[in-house]
Amino acid sequence: VEDKKPIHLATYAYELASAFSYFYHQCPVLTAEEPVMRARLLLVKSVRITLEKSLALLGIPSPEIM
Repeated sequence: VEDKKPIHLATYAYELASAFSYFYHQCPVLTAEEPVMRARLLLVKSVRITLEKSLALLGIPSPEIM
């Protein structure tokens, strides 16, 4: 924020999306057993919220579904 360079936020959002994509392809979410499934669902929700807020700060609308 101090140096007013949105590239930092854009880079963060991109790296988070990339890391999440890798996770999602390596770790089943809905077919995992409890309590692992619940933990993974919370992670998915957290990433969605973080990416949504990051994109909003950059003035980019986030998609409703993927």
